[in-house]
Amino acid sequence: MESNAILNFLQNDTIIVFDTNIWLDIYRVLPDEIANTLSLLSKREIKEKMYIPSFVSYEFKKHHRQLQNEHSQIVERANSKLKDTVFKFKTKTFEDIVSLRDRHGINTIDVEKKFAEKFADLEKIAADFLEYNDTQILLEDDDIKLRIKSFFDELYKTNSIDCLSKNEILELITEGEQRYQNKTPPGYKDKIKDEKGRFIYGDLIIWKEIMKYARIKSKNVLFVTNDVKEDWFDTLGFNQKLVDEFELVTEHKIMGLKGREFYDFARKQYLTASETLTDIDTYIDQHYKKLLNSIQDELLAKVNDELYYSYGGKNRVYDPWEVLSLYDGEYYELVDISTFALKNATFERYGSIVEVTAAFDLEFTVQTAGYEGRDDDTHEVYLSPTRKHTLGGVLEITLQKSATEFILDLSNYDIIDMQGTIDENNYDDGYGED
Repeated sequence: MESNAILNFLQNDTIIVFDTNIWLDIYRVLPDEIANTLSLLSKREIKEKMYIPSFVSYEFKKHHRQLQNEHSQIVERANSKLKDTVFKFKTKTFEDIVSLRDRHGINTIDVEKKFAEKFADLEKIAADFLEYNDTQILLEDDDIKLRIKSFFDELYKTNSIDCLSKNEILELITEGEQRYQNKTPPGYKDKIKDEKGRFIYGDLIIWKEIMKYARIKSKNVLFVTNDVKEDWFDTLGFNQKLVDEFELVTEHKIMGLKGREFYDFARKQYLTASETLTDIDTYIDQHYKKLLNSIQDELLAKVNDELYYSYGGKNRVYDPWEVLSLYDGEYYELVDISTFALKNATFERYGSIVEVTAAFDLEFTVQTAGYEGRDDDTHEVYLSPTRKHTLGGVLEITLQKSATEFILDLSNYDIIDMQGTIDENNYDDGYGED
């Protein structure tokens, strides 16, 4: 959305309301960016307009401690990896030295002593670094806890939106059941939470609190959320059904923005040239291709395994039965992967989870053979001469990773989907020319 449109909207007796996920996302960026974010939100033009619904306060207080601890947990894992790397390097080095000594009779006493001294120094450097690192992280975490929570609490004291009454909550639950059945936004996409025993009407309560306040106080609302499900945002932007209901109930206007849209606007409008701010989605946008580059060899190995260990059956890359010429499932073997190159990539964030979808150009060769008979006496199976198939196409791989880990640790990820569009480019029937 254009910055001028947002600025004009804010000048028309408008308040700014952050969804709970926007507040919690502040914990997911690096400490320097947390300070920059709080500095931006502290600017008079923004802070005076910010209001916190009662249910947002409830959800924030319920979940913020978990986010506070994520930084420390991820750093602890990174520390453990560093110790493990040093240990493995030391172990492998001495294994190789012992091998030289035992197999070739080489005198390794001096070199073993020198390596032992160097590794002692290396282990001390790592230990000193980790001790300092742990201390710094604890200090930073304490500062984060104080600064974010203090800012939130201070704002809530002066700019809060009252909670609904008990009767209004009871009416909302009854109404909510009907709304969710009719897929009336917001919140019906959270119905799945009910299967996990969680409260499913949080979005609806926040929505009702905002509308009640806007109606009573005669305010327009700029609502900011990172919940991108269709009950908040559709393909055209902020869900039109929400806009229509808000105007009908309050006789005022609402504008919905995603977190990144708001921060892009605020960065351009309120920060000087010397001030910086990188919100979590901008940070991920700047770094997700770095993740792909750093793990491309690992992904290639996984694709190789997928093709190699399929034993001729359908795998996540392609279905040999549908693609290969004269294939009968009797014999199948991957020969090599000649091309595995990143073509394009995108990412989406769903709350605390980031999904990266990467498309790779893929070319590979397999060989197969067909069943031609069996020896009646020995039962030996006779196969046709080996056929060679050259294949190519595009393979999409979708990775999933926690948003906080994306900031602090690029190594952990899960592959949740792998789908190829593969064709047979060339085929040799194995019999050669007549």
